[in-house]
Amino acid sequence: MNQQESTRVQPPSEARITKKSALRLGERGRQVTRLLDLLRALERSRCGLTVQQLIEQLDLACSERTVYRDIQHLQSAGFAVVQEEARYRVVERSLDADALRPSQVLALLLARDLMAPLRGLPLEAELQELNLSLLSRLTPEGRAWVSAMRQTLIATTPSELTLRPAIMETIEEALAVEQLLELQYKAPEKQLEARKVEPHLLWCHGTKPYLVAYCHKAAAFRTFALQRIVDVQLLDQVFEVRSGFDASEYVQENFGAYRGTPQHIIVRFEPSVAHLATERKWHATQTLERLDDGSISLEMTAGGLPEIAAWLAGFGGKVRVLQPPKLRQRLQALHQAGLSACKPDPSAALTSDDKGTD
Repeated sequence: MNQQESTRVQPPSEARITKKSALRLGERGRQVTRLLDLLRALERSRCGLTVQQLIEQLDLACSERTVYRDIQHLQSAGFAVVQEEARYRVVERSLDADALRPSQVLALLLARDLMAPLRGLPLEAELQELNLSLLSRLTPEGRAWVSAMRQTLIATTPSELTLRPAIMETIEEALAVEQLLELQYKAPEKQLEARKVEPHLLWCHGTKPYLVAYCHKAAAFRTFALQRIVDVQLLDQVFEVRSGFDASEYVQENFGAYRGTPQHIIVRFEPSVAHLATERKWHATQTLERLDDGSISLEMTAGGLPEIAAWLAGFGGKVRVLQPPKLRQRLQALHQAGLSACKPDPSAALTSDDKGTD
């Protein structure tokens, strides 16, 4: 059967996917990893694959009916997945979109370092493959030119976290098939403990990746730093995504990754650091007011007082907390601890290496 004769998949006894069900997929995001795996498998196969072959090749823990539904979702999204007899494949033009312009290709190649927070996560391999594919289309002179251009745009990140591939693969599988995980988790200054969780979201905050999951022990959602997961086991238990969970709301309501009850916060930046309050948006709810003396008042409603206090401590005592009292106490404690740790040692002489140079 040629490409013109290819037809869209019609799974047996499968109800037509409605706009509402497609929207639900977008809201839940549970099938994302599986859909990505299906696309990869279909792209690699020149002759196409049957649904059963897809299940066996990808070791999918789902029914044929689910795979038929996933293929329909891919088609509805604009990917040219076609049926040829009992096989499915991706035709060469997989998206109804214009080809990348040369300037867009260059932008993607130059932005490689900006994707550092995705290292170790599912999309990293695809982005690396895209980068290599684009580079291969250039001449040796073109590749040398891109290399030189990269010296004009460099993104650095703090020391890179070490994530174990086996742990990441298990978490990705649990997200795809909605199965419970048992984490062996080691939080700072705490004993190693087992946590049974329902994974809902992989979240990159800054340069650090987190797993957002409903924790059975806490009976609430918790944020787990991936580098602190010592071991993980996929349990033979499925779960339904919590209806009240909104990923966008979850990641925006707190200051950083630290969870806490949202509180009304008012801080005042002295004139010497007031510009720092205006140069970036610190929180989605923030409002700024410039006062007559040149200081800036910042108000926001956010949770995570320990992380907020640590942020404010970095301004060296030039930010005053007006509300709430608990945040003021935390900030004072941090400053006092810092002063205690930095008490001068009379026996230590300042060497020439310690002195600043122009």
